[in-house]
Amino acid sequence: MSNIVTHVNLENLLIFFISHIKATNLKVTVLAYFASCRAQNICVNKGEIMKKAYFIISMMLVTGVLMLTSSMGCKSASAEDLPCLQCHKSKSAGAIVHPALDMGCQLCHEAPHAEEKPSLSLTADMPDLCFQCHDSSSMEMASVHAPVSAGMCASCHDPHSSNQKKLLVSTIPEVCFGCHDEGEFTKTTEHSPSAEGQCGFCHAPHSSDNAHYLNYPLEDLCMMCHPDNISGDHVLVGLAINDVHPVNGMPDPSRTGQDLSCVSCHTPHSSNHRKLFPQDDQQENLCLLCHEKDYVR
Repeated sequence: MSNIVTHVNLENLLIFFISHIKATNLKVTVLAYFASCRAQNICVNKGEIMKKAYFIISMMLVTGVLMLTSSMGCKSASAEDLPCLQCHKSKSAGAIVHPALDMGCQLCHEAPHAEEKPSLSLTADMPDLCFQCHDSSSMEMASVHAPVSAGMCASCHDPHSSNQKKLLVSTIPEVCFGCHDEGEFTKTTEHSPSAEGQCGFCHAPHSSDNAHYLNYPLEDLCMMCHPDNISGDHVLVGLAINDVHPVNGMPDPSRTGQDLSCVSCHTPHSSNHRKLFPQDDQQENLCLLCHEKDYVR
């Protein structure tokens, strides 16, 4: 076993503590953790283990008291008595209040009045400040939404309170229209998820491993609602052609560098033409986007 004394990892001790304390007492749990470290050739100090164990006990007791007072209808003193909220009452006026508010303004603000407005005197830059509590892994996938990559968390979320779920600054899709042109989503023929404001049904708001921040690969996403169209039979309906039109698995002749897919023939949000076609399939034959005129009859 190594003779170098290693500092006790509080997270590891907490996990070990929670899994053992129900079956035994504090002293036995500490000795069991010490034995576990020795078995892994990790040299730790018993006294440090005991101190951190007492810290965990204290935090569990505090958490228990807070949960009890909450269940009895009591509000956190910090939520009611913070001097900042005496002036900034609107910050906690929303139906949904950011939990950070109850932890104290100093969690995010160093000295709010130390500098000239509009400086916020944040304790860290955005989005690192948010990542102190929120897991950043869901925001670092292959395709990252522009506001996320720019650290503009507050462009979509109110950092204090809101009447909208997820602390959004407005309803969906209104918050999306803050950046995206509403006209592209409200043409005469609207895709039902878009018309119903269900942007999140197709798109991940922060990041995704799929193009265009899609929740699933494009074909899988479309087939969730349109499973009967995976064969391509629907493309040639009404035409005297005994064949099946491909809908994937080959380059898209009309879009250089793109694969053939549902969006080769349909716009995903809205269109001024039937069936979400990108152009009028009667006046300017849709087929001519890919096929030469003498081939289409």
